[in-house]
Amino acid sequence: MKKILFGLAAIVGLSISLHSCKEEIELDGDFIETAVVYALLDVSETTHIMKITRAFIGPGNSYDFAQIPDSSYFPNLEGTVTELNNGLPTGVSWELIDTTVTNKDPNGAFYAPEQKLYYFNGTLNQNNEYRLDLDINNGEFTVTSTTELVRKLSEAISGATQPYKFVDNSNIPRASNVHITSTQNAYKLEINLRVEFTEWIGSTATVKSFTYRAGTSDCQENSDKIFAVNGQTFMANITAACTDDPLITKRTFNSITTVFTGGSEDLAEYISVNEPSTDLTQSKPSFTNLEASGDFRAVGLFTSRSTKSVFKPFIDPTEQANVRVIDKKTTRYLCQNLGLLFCSDHPGDLSAADNAWNCN
Repeated sequence: MKKILFGLAAIVGLSISLHSCKEEIELDGDFIETAVVYALLDVSETTHIMKITRAFIGPGNSYDFAQIPDSSYFPNLEGTVTELNNGLPTGVSWELIDTTVTNKDPNGAFYAPEQKLYYFNGTLNQNNEYRLDLDINNGEFTVTSTTELVRKLSEAISGATQPYKFVDNSNIPRASNVHITSTQNAYKLEINLRVEFTEWIGSTATVKSFTYRAGTSDCQENSDKIFAVNGQTFMANITAACTDDPLITKRTFNSITTVFTGGSEDLAEYISVNEPSTDLTQSKPSFTNLEASGDFRAVGLFTSRSTKSVFKPFIDPTEQANVRVIDKKTTRYLCQNLGLLFCSDHPGDLSAADNAWNCN
């Protein structure tokens, strides 16, 4: 009995990092050439990257072959992405360009840190569909797939007076709600907060940042969705991000960027299928929206996501006292209760009554 080992780009959340995992198949009979495609189009981006590899087979240990780059690539591959409107070409298309990057994690089963990726540069129309066409090994077989785009999400945090409220009236950490007012045609949502602050040693400033992964949830299209962002976890993330340096004299707040990501129905299905099995038999269905010609095979996914980032500084450029990214109770708690030398230079916190925790 032989084994086929091929690299798949696994989805962890919706933030599409192209890292490798492995899928192992026991094979009886002849080897079938198999294309492995992983691509997410995003209407908010102009550079669109995909990973296209092949299954491979050989005598001996498959993991030895996995360390040879040529085992994972077709000798010849050409591809195009074509824009469609109601199924008809609009006249806009792009040829795929191959490139080599050097940021692959060397701890995986496959060769690293180099890997070949494919990309095209173009502005996408969220109301159109896009078709992928691959010609493999000079016409030996083809792979095709079509996807619509996830439209841009709508949310309520963009307003100037919509701060995060992580502390209640009893000075206890609480959840702060994030309201997605329209999920558009997304079937899965993810919320991340990129938090930035500054550590000071005298007049020397060092900017620090971390990402708080606030959660992932299934959703219905064209609906609203409320996420509860845990206040206690937010405080723990800030504490973990602070440098353990006794020379630090103070810390100040910079900003929070809230990143909303919506995934297509195909992407939601792909994630669901690839979650760990709860069945005692460990049986798993398979899912792909790729089609290969003839008797060849294709696995993976060609679909879309939509990413929206909302940047809100701690101090609004107009320096209005009522415009904040975190409310006053949360600011006071961070300054007085965490013991991390935070102070506030927000114009709404500079009164004499706030002298115990402002930066004056």
